[in-house]
Amino acid sequence: MKSLSLLHLGDVHYPETRHGAAVIDDKDPGFSAALKARVSPHRLTAVMATIRRLAENQADLGGVLLSGDLTTNAKVGEYKECIQYLQKCFGGLQPWESDGLHVVPGNHDVNRSKIPLPGSDDEPDPVPHADSLEKFEEFRTAWAEIGRPILAVDAVRVTELNASGCRLPVISLNSCLGCGEYRRLPARFQKAYISLLSETKTGRADHRDLVEQLDTPAFDDTHLADIASTLSGIPSSVPAVVLAHHGLLPQAVPRVAPYSEVINAGIARYRFAGCNKPIIYCHGHIHESAVEILSHPEGGRRPLVTVSAPVLDAGFNLISFYFTDTGLVLGCEVTRYVFQNYGDVTPMEPIRIPLGDRDEPEYASDALSVRIGKVLSRKATRFHALFAAVKSQSADVEETVEEAGLANASPAEDEVVERLREMEWLGVVEITARVQAHKHWILRRRLV
Repeated sequence: MKSLSLLHLGDVHYPETRHGAAVIDDKDPGFSAALKARVSPHRLTAVMATIRRLAENQADLGGVLLSGDLTTNAKVGEYKECIQYLQKCFGGLQPWESDGLHVVPGNHDVNRSKIPLPGSDDEPDPVPHADSLEKFEEFRTAWAEIGRPILAVDAVRVTELNASGCRLPVISLNSCLGCGEYRRLPARFQKAYISLLSETKTGRADHRDLVEQLDTPAFDDTHLADIASTLSGIPSSVPAVVLAHHGLLPQAVPRVAPYSEVINAGIARYRFAGCNKPIIYCHGHIHESAVEILSHPEGGRRPLVTVSAPVLDAGFNLISFYFTDTGLVLGCEVTRYVFQNYGDVTPMEPIRIPLGDRDEPEYASDALSVRIGKVLSRKATRFHALFAAVKSQSADVEETVEEAGLANASPAEDEVVERLREMEWLGVVEITARVQAHKHWILRRRLV
């Protein structure tokens, strides 16, 4: 079984997280601030040290996903400082230097001063708001200046990771198209408002007083069409990753704000879930770690999985994809790393999400899977007993297998272990004590 992993990082909000307070129960404001800093763990430092160790030691790590909101105040100088900080932390490691590095804008990575004001009711707007992309330009340039023109703004960015025949397309999508755009006040309020303004200002009220700026997350529909076109050319046994800043679903914590959700998220969900491809949609924005699985009644059995990452100083996600030796996807694990107040960053129990479909022809059982299936029952079986039974099956069972053209006379122990792992991903086998050495496994057939 082969694997390919990605680091998924949420909102950075630099420099607040970089210079934020250390973790300390401070009851004495007069105590030495320097000493407090030295005796207390720093959240972002601990998280980035953990990420660095993973990037150095995770042999299958193929890329890094940055979910936007690198800064908080939309100041390009702070944005560049954040890039430099991240670049220093990764220190030239392959996942940072490769095409597997993806980044999208966040709603805080928008220069609102670059957004053109709308015209009056009697004048056309100076430009269509949906084409107002200058608000991203300084941030796109910041990446280009370090030789990485990778910020997805006016088009989706598609790269494909390929490790030992395992394909993983990664797609960056701008969800901040409407962030910072202007909205006119309702017409029924304008007359009264203009009258009040005229009483307090010299001359006629300016129509610019009749607008407000809102964060209105939205996708460009042509970008969604481009993604659908890309996905249509990918076999159903190949997973895809889509990265954006905003989620496709409302967050769990009630959010009271106008236009707080992506206004055309329903279209995106429909297209993604209906394409019968396993899609992992990664995002930030909500400052929470959550995994949700969606399906479409007419979209086949392949899931759409949404994965959010927390603010970076609270943790991050490691997303690992597993494939058969022939490159067919089996599933993915989302491991959430969480900062603890005592200074460690600890992995939570991985969330396992099957992505393969055992009913599709390419997942047809081979000889070893057939043998294991004949031995297993709903009754619990220890691994050593199953392995012995597989090796010493009766001659008529072996003859039946050989007649099917699936002969595999004497499998090695590691072959049986690998096949059992694959069969578990496909929902055929249940493995108890999976995280322990295989000799401790307890196995049973699942009803299929």
